[in-house]
Parts: sequence; structure tokens; C-alpha cells
Amino acid sequence: MPRSILTAAALFLLTALHPVTARATEVYVENTCSETVQVAVSYTDSRGKERTEGYFRLPAGAERKLLRTEAGRFAFYAYDPGRSWRGAYRMPSVGDDYGLDGTLVTFDPTLKRYSHALSCAESQGDAALRQIRMATTCDHDVFIAVRYQDLAGQMQTQSWYRLTRGEVSYLPKTRADHFFYYGRSETFLEQGEETWFSYVGAHPFALEGKEEGFIRKDFNTDAHLLLLSCGG
Repeated sequence: MPRSILTAAALFLLTALHPVTARATEVYVENTCSETVQVAVSYTDSRGKERTEGYFRLPAGAERKLLRTEAGRFAFYAYDPGRSWRGAYRMPSVGDDYGLDGTLVTFDPTLKRYSHALSCAESQGDAALRQIRMATTCDHDVFIAVRYQDLAGQMQTQSWYRLTRGEVSYLPKTRADHFFYYGRSETFLEQGEETWFSYVGAHPFALEGKEEGFIRKDFNTDAHLLLLSCGG
């Protein structure tokens, strides 16, 4: 038998016994903006498991490897104090029980390295402002009133914003470093009786003709949102 045929047969047998596996792509994300950005990613790992990880801190101008995948796609959600990068792809939660409207990115899965640049032009919001973002872990909807300094420097009280489990609510923007909130859940039955829970603080402000105690919240630039637990 000719040597070429033997060689081809040997290569075929070797491939059958040791199939070539796809090479994972190292995925980097670059922050092209002038502010530090926090990034969460959702992807399929080398074992076929769906993973959501974050938040990763990316200083202005930095590029960082965030994941390895063979799938040729990943999703991300990013934010800074006044802006967010979000799209139509629903990502699983990052540590807490809420979902994120992420952006799905696809690329050639044969690449050894892929880099995705976060563009300020693609963000929603304003870097000079702070976005009030809230969510709840509760099975019952929560209704929130907020008191904040508007963009003209005037104090405003707005109500009612509905928080639903699994959803991030984007509330007013402000230039101040804090805001106030007051809230209560919808009424529900517990052991046959109607009940609810409230979020009440030590700062009295007028709300619908009554004085209610609001809670002060200082912005934390490393936190995506204010996550309310059940029971106040």
C-alpha cells in the first residue's frame, strides 16, 4: 500500500480517537470613556455552562480580559454613576435577584482574541449626572416615592414608582450625591389577614397632603442600584 494512503489512514484514525476541539476565544472589554465603568458579562463557558459574572471595574482607557468562550457570543451590561449600556438581551442576575437588559455581542469563534470597546456614544444617560436605579427582591410589588434635587437645582418629590421583582427601575437623574425615598408594598394576605410592609426613615417630607418619613440614600459609585429587601 502506498505510503501516502497509510499516512492519510493514520491521520484519520488519530483524528477519530482524538477529535480536534474548538479553541476558546479570550474576550476583552475596553473602556474608551473618561469615567470608570462597571461591567457584567453573561456567556457560555468551556463546559457548556451559562455563567453571569461581574461587576468588573474598568478605569477610563483600560482594557481587561473578562471571559473565555467557544460560543462566539457573549452579553454585557455596563454602568457608571450617570450612564448605562443596556440593550434588548435579557441577562440573568448578577449576585442578586434581578435581571439586566444587556447587549448581545457576536464574533468569529475561530478568533484567539476578541476585544469589544465600550463607546460613550452608545450609552444611555449623562456622565455628569447620577441615575437613581432601584429594584426589589420581593414577591410583592413595591411603590416608591423619591425626593431629589432636579437638574435645575430644585428639590422635587415624585411618586409612585412601581418596583417589580426581576426588573431594574430607572428613576430620575440628579447632580446631587444623595436622594431620599419612602415606600410601601402592595397589600397581600398573610395568615388570612391583609398586610403590607413599609420603607420609612427619619427625614420628614410632605407627600400627598401628609408628612412621611423618608430614608436618605447616598450614592455608591461601586453599586449598580439600591436593592430593597422584603420587610423594609
